[in-house]
Amino acid sequence: MFPEARLTRDRRARAAHLDPEVVRAQKKLGKLVIWFAVATYPVGGFLLLGSVARRGKLASDAMLQLSRWWELPVVGEFHQADVERAAWWEKRVLGVVAVFMAAGVAVVAWALIAGV
Repeated sequence: MFPEARLTRDRRARAAHLDPEVVRAQKKLGKLVIWFAVATYPVGGFLLLGSVARRGKLASDAMLQLSRWWELPVVGEFHQADVERAAWWEKRVLGVVAVFMAAGVAVVAWALIAGV
C-alpha cells in the first residue's frame, strides 16, 4: 500500500543479496554515486558522500531513484564494499580540503604580515 515506506525498502535490500543481477546493479550504481559525490564535493557532494558512508536516507533515496531512472533492478541499499569505499574517500577528500584551507590561511597571514 505504501511502496515508499522504510520497511518495504528494507525487505528489498535483504532480498537483494540473493540475486546476482541486483548485486551487479547495486555495485554499478554505488560506484557511480560515489564518483559523483567526490567530483561535486566542494559544492554539496560532501552531503551525499557522508550519507553513503553512514548508510543514510539521502544515499538510499539516490540509489532508488537512479535504479528507477535507468530501469535497473530496484536497489535501495549500498553494497558493503561501496560503503567502505565512501568512508575512505570521505577521509581523503576532507584531508585535501583541510590542506587547501590551511594554505589559504597561510596566504592571508603572509599578506597581513607583509603589509600587502
